[in-house]
Amino acid sequence: MKKNRANYSIHALKLRELKSYSIASRDFASDIRHGYVSMRSAWPHVGVVYGPLTLTGGWIKTDSVHC
Repeated sequence: MKKNRANYSIHALKLRELKSYSIASRDFASDIRHGYVSMRSAWPHVGVVYGPLTLTGGWIKTDSVHC
């Protein structure tokens, strides 16, 4: 990890195993990615060009005193 930076990724894994939901993981990921387009300028270090079940990934600036 680079100094003052935390990397992350958010996944839609095992979404289909939630019995109360009927949305497919790939459809859910597509909807999240589509919604992100309008907020792209607010989240400059986020990307959505990943595999079918990874919703987003990127990095955030951290306070090195607490890391």
